[in-house]
Order: sequence, then C-alpha cells, then structure tokens
Amino acid sequence: MKKIKKAAVLGLGSWGTALASVVVHHADRVLIWGRDATTVRSINETKRNGHYLPEVPIDPRVGATLDLAEAVGDADVVIVALPTQALADALAPLKKILPASIPVVSTSKGICTKTHRFPTAIIQETLGRPSSDDLYVLSGPSFAEETANGVPTALVFANTSLERATEWAHLFFTPTTRAYPGVDIIGVEVAGAVKNVIALAAGATDGLALGTNARSALITRGLAEITRFGVALGADPMTFLGLAGVGDLVLTCTGGLSRNRRLGVMLAEGISMEEALERLGQVAEGVPTTRSVKAIANKLGIEMPITDQVHAVLFERKKPIDALTTLMTRPIHPEH
Repeated sequence: MKKIKKAAVLGLGSWGTALASVVVHHADRVLIWGRDATTVRSINETKRNGHYLPEVPIDPRVGATLDLAEAVGDADVVIVALPTQALADALAPLKKILPASIPVVSTSKGICTKTHRFPTAIIQETLGRPSSDDLYVLSGPSFAEETANGVPTALVFANTSLERATEWAHLFFTPTTRAYPGVDIIGVEVAGAVKNVIALAAGATDGLALGTNARSALITRGLAEITRFGVALGADPMTFLGLAGVGDLVLTCTGGLSRNRRLGVMLAEGISMEEALERLGQVAEGVPTTRSVKAIANKLGIEMPITDQVHAVLFERKKPIDALTTLMTRPIHPEH
C-alpha cells in the first residue's frame, strides 16, 4: 500500500491518539477531531494529549481540530474512535460532507442501547451508505497507552472482502503493530463488545479477592458465552479463538489498564456506581453494553448466565457476592 496524504481520526481520547501515532507511519498528515478545546490545544501546542496520554509524545505530523469538516476534508481514510453510544449523533454531519467512496474504519466496541446495532451498522445507517463495502472494523487486545508507546500489538482488521481488508490493513502495520485481515465483521464486533461485560465480572472476582482459579474459570466460561452469543448472530466461531476474541478477552479481564475490569473491582469493593465511574474518568463501555447484550439474548433465547448476573449487579442492586453464589449454584450440565 502506498503512503496516503491524509488520515482523519475521530475521537480525542486515548485510543484515537494511539491510532494516530500508528497511522502517521503511512500518512503525510493525520488530523484528530474532537469537541474538547483544551485537548485540541494541548495536541497542537505541546504535541501531547494532556488529558489522556500526557507522557506520550505525538508526532509533529499529527494535529487536532474542533472542526469536523476540516478533519475529514481531503482525507483518504476516516478512522472512528468514539464511544458507541455517541456514534450516531457525532457522525450525522458526515452524511452530507464525506464522499461515499472514502473508507471508514470503526474501532468502537459496544452495542447501541437504543437500536441494539453494532458500530459498523450504526455508521452505515448514519452515513446513508447503501453498501458496507467501504466499512472496516479494527479490534483486538490493545491498551491505548501501550500501543502509543510502541509496545508490540496485534490486531484484527475486517471487511466484507478479504482483498480490501488486506490492502487497507497495511495502514496499521508498523515495526511494533500488526493487523491481520479477515472478513468476519459481526464476529469481531461481538467479541469486542461482549468481552467488556465479562471483564466487569472478572474485575468483581478480583475485588472479592477470589484468586486466580476463579478468574480463570470466569474467563473460560465467559469465552463460551461470547461464542454462543456471536454464533447466534451469524459469526464464525473461529473468530472467538483469535485476537478479537480470546486475545482481547484475556487482556481486558487481567490487565491493570482495563477500565471495565477496574470498574468491576470497585463495585465488588462496595464503591457506588456513580463514584466508581467518576474515578475512572473515561467511558466504561461494558455498562451500556450489558443492557444491550441481555436484551438481545432474551429476545433470541441465548443462555448468558454471566451477563445476567452482571446486569443484576449493575442495574438491580444485587451484591457481587450474591451474584457469584447464583453462578456457582446453577444446575449441573456438560461444559460444551
């Protein structure tokens, strides 16, 4: 793939900033868009994202803007790094100004609580594109801080066409970053969304000081739950054994930088949801995603015992230790 002139990244958070640091290897210029004037000024004047990644230097070819039209104008590719619940409103203006031929890469992980749609479907509908051919999804085990600092990272890059996915995957190849092309968009998006629900539960096991046996069991049964959910929605089961599935799940359930895991820890320690979210200071997608996953599972008749208990803790005031008891006293049945 030849070098592109300009890439637009939508989202001033840690992941948007990290992606800009990757993509700039293959672009003459990268422009990040967001709504926070302080962060835009920080990036432009100090070459640091002072709020989210203050210790990570930003390449001089990366800038930031509050103007969405300026960000996407003349861009060869648009990379979306926004919270799932904000996608429709944030991207609505693009319907009139972004040419339908420009590739759009979704890196959002979640499910819309209102429509139960996944990010690429939200993007396609919001942009009014008749086809998803130029929509891509990037996912996998990747903490923003580590990716931005050049720590080795491997991802999955999916599109309806393996040929197109292979071509554009090169945008995310650097000496420390690899992107494996694939075609299972729904599988990659299911894995990226539901793993956050399981991470909340994994965090709770740590907050209750239940040990590594419990965490390992939770991750394993969580993977089975994610796979069951994804296959019911048409995903390839092999996707869940790869980077987007077990890779991202293990990272999110065990890593100290995982927001969803940290939220689970705090809730298990008796901290209120309001205070825990305030301490995080960033979006924990697992909270709204839990609502959506449970609703979809109930509608389709998919057994999701861990999700059910996470939902009970988050929205029904159930104590984490009681949720654990419910899971451990379920009727005996085969593992598979």
